[in-house]
Amino acid sequence: MLSIIIINFNSAKLVLDCLHSIRSQTSIIDYELIIVDNSKDDNGKIQVLTAFPEVKWLTMGYNGGFARANNMGIKAAGFMLLCF
Repeated sequence: MLSIIIINFNSAKLVLDCLHSIRSQTSIIDYELIIVDNSKDDNGKIQVLTAFPEVKWLTMGYNGGFARANNMGIKAAGFMLLCF
């Protein structure tokens, strides 16, 4: 089992492309998807969760940077980790 953490900052299109790629290329292993949002991109959140309702969406509330956002994702992870 695998936890995939993706850090977002106003890049919902890139996140959606990444999630589509993960879904199409990952069929053998169980995984969870965690998005940590460093922005306040409510429109991006709606787009991502509409297309991928299984995603855990975490909001930092401010731009805390890549490392701090990953730490938040790690705390929410239930499996082994792969961070992007």
